[in-house]
Amino acid sequence: MEWLIVLSDRQAADWVLANERMAFRSNANATRLDPGDSVAIYLAQKAWSTTERQQPRIVALGRVTTGVATEPVEVAGQTYDCSCGLALAAKLPLHEGLPFRPLIDQLSFIKNKRAWHANVQRVLAPLGEGDFAVIRAAFLALPTGSTSPPG
Repeated sequence: MEWLIVLSDRQAADWVLANERMAFRSNANATRLDPGDSVAIYLAQKAWSTTERQQPRIVALGRVTTGVATEPVEVAGQTYDCSCGLALAAKLPLHEGLPFRPLIDQLSFIKNKRAWHANVQRVLAPLGEGDFAVIRAAFLALPTGSTSPPG
């Protein structure tokens, strides 16, 4: 399975990229994740201050490496109910991630292209294999995104 992991806090995104671990609240349905699932890490526009005017970006690609552990974990001063390990084979600095908006017309999981934000309001958004391939190809085409491509 392929997933878009949506992060709306920059400190949390820094933690996820540095620790290669994702933390979830109990209502996120994280138990749907399985080891080997492909993930794209999406940083929402609201993660930036209003003066930075950054667009939403894909900042990493990788795979889930562990099942979801139901032990609390603290991230950026917040306690989360569960977490799983990630192997992020391709990462970019947050400001240099792949802009997401230019991909919208190519992504089938976004049914209403004009109201695309509704599809990235959840922490976990399921992607089809084709959508993950579109994101992966665009990410790896960036000059600094060309590290080992995940599956």
